Amino acid sequence: MITITVAAVLLMIAFPSFKLMNNISRLTTPANELVATMQVARIEAVRRNARTVVCRSDNADAGAAASCVTTAGNWTGWIAFVDNGDDGTGTIVAANARNGVRDAGETLIRATTVNAPVLVTPSAAIAAESNRIVFRADGMSHAAANNAPLSGIVSVCLADTTPAENAREVTLSAGSRVSIHRFAGGGACATPPDSR
Repeated sequence: MITITVAAVLLMIAFPSFKLMNNISRLTTPANELVATMQVARIEAVRRNARTVVCRSDNADAGAAASCVTTAGNWTGWIAFVDNGDDGTGTIVAANARNGVRDAGETLIRATTVNAPVLVTPSAAIAAESNRIVFRADGMSHAAANNAPLSGIVSVCLADTTPAENAREVTLSAGSRVSIHRFAGGGACATPPDSR
């Protein structure tokens, strides 16, 4: 009986710590993956002298069939690809080049899916770009509306108060700098602003 009581007390002490570590991992892993995806896409744009795109994808795990979703909403995943119109045989199809859509044959650079209950939400500036971040051959991303360097935030959030900083915000600033910051959302997952 004493052993069972001691075990129960230890479990009561350990459970909150386990939940904290589990939730931190749930936030940190996809946030770090998004940062890595954006950095790799930017590097590949410069290396290949071609546009690359990071976009919301609801079928990121579909391999060659992975595609972008341009409608509003939370991201369940994302892909990065080379937007050069290559049909897979090395032939460039002019109509498909630089259209921001992953056409058959265009090289998939990276793909990631996110599991519930983690929510991935873009700020208005990124949502306005049809949920896409397009890196030009110079490694810069610009807003389509005014050609200014794109700045925005993609929030990776868990609607929980454990940890208190329940969001990781992946920030793109000045069209090329990518950073990650912790944010305390009070247990809620709201749409992030374009900058903090």
